[in-house]
Amino acid sequence: SSGINAEWPLRPGDQLELIAREHEIFAERLEDDISTKIRHLYKEVTNNRKNLCNTGNQLKQTYQQQQDQLEKARQKYEKMARESEAANIAFQKVNDDMNVSRAQLEKSRATKEQRLDIMDKAKGDYIIQIEKTNNFQHDYYLETWPSLLNQMQKVEENRVDELGSLLKQKCVLHKNTLPQVEQCIDNMIATCENISSTQDSDLLMEERTMANYPPDHEFIEFGAKPPSNFSTNPSMRKTKKEKSTDCDSALIPLL
Repeated sequence: SSGINAEWPLRPGDQLELIAREHEIFAERLEDDISTKIRHLYKEVTNNRKNLCNTGNQLKQTYQQQQDQLEKARQKYEKMARESEAANIAFQKVNDDMNVSRAQLEKSRATKEQRLDIMDKAKGDYIIQIEKTNNFQHDYYLETWPSLLNQMQKVEENRVDELGSLLKQKCVLHKNTLPQVEQCIDNMIATCENISSTQDSDLLMEERTMANYPPDHEFIEFGAKPPSNFSTNPSMRKTKKEKSTDCDSALIPLL
């Protein structure tokens, strides 16, 4: 507060100046104590949101990669299983054909066993990938993603709490200013209510008519010395400077 002078009376112009000063002080404190902190809070929250969103996008990307790898392993296993099944059917046909040579039979058997080994390996890779994907999925939905959401929630809670605290400080600053402004306004109202055009004009006229009444004129013998207070025009006794002062004072508002 600027420490408003409570002495009475103050002119309305002075009161308006004090009101303006109080609002100026309030605006300065609002900028220094509140607005600067709000801008800092906005910047901090924006950075935290950006970092958490980037972390969330990376987690989603990793999760999708795990799903893609699982699907790739499943498709490979199905392909190898079909090829192994086809190789086994071909071997059965060769084995049932009495006209097939032993060399052809052994070649078909080798192809069947080779396809079976490849299928078994693809099956094992598929089972391993299922376990890895399930483990990642469990950690993703039970640990990692909930933790990220909790961090996001914490950021928003801190933002709301900090903003609420700053707005409360703003209200306190404004509240502390209002009594000073209200005092000025009350003084202005009281001043305006006490204005009396009749009384003011009477005071002005009384001031204008307070000059001494001039003495009566006396007969002066020719050649005699006039008395010291002699003047043919009493109003001319005042100097030019005194006349100017009286005229100016008559124009000065009583407020």
